[in-house]
Amino acid sequence: MAVHIYLVGFMASGKSTLGRLLASAIGRPFIDTDLEIEKRFGASIHQIFTSEGEVAFRRMEKDLLLELSSRKEDCVIATGGGMVLIDGALDVMKSSGKVFFLKRSLKQILPILRKDNDRPLAINKEKKELYFKYKARLKTYRKANFRIYNRNEQTALNKILNMIK
Repeated sequence: MAVHIYLVGFMASGKSTLGRLLASAIGRPFIDTDLEIEKRFGASIHQIFTSEGEVAFRRMEKDLLLELSSRKEDCVIATGGGMVLIDGALDVMKSSGKVFFLKRSLKQILPILRKDNDRPLAINKEKKELYFKYKARLKTYRKANFRIYNRNEQTALNKILNMIK
């Protein structure tokens, strides 16, 4: 059975960037679940949220997670920020691999979110709203196997590499 590496965390925590670096460093395929959904459905995450709604998007995420978790080849998988909120998703990840929570402070995340119009749950949101969403998700993120504070990608990458040796 494959042992995948899952990266979870809030929007703009560096999952996609670090995932690519990690996959390259250990010679595994990299899958970004948001990009995979966009490719399969021929629409951006923002467009999917607008046309189908969040519930339909979460169903797409869950279906994709179940598919990816059963792959035979070890992969590095960057999940969408809300995937861990799907009932049973974290259990699926833990049973098919190792889960790393990439943590960044909201102070680090906010400037990134302000420049990005592709995150439907952050568009036009006040700092206070994002803070409450961030805080609400922390309890679930902390259930990951490992926690990495992502101040910069190289340091975080080195920490993960040391943990998976």
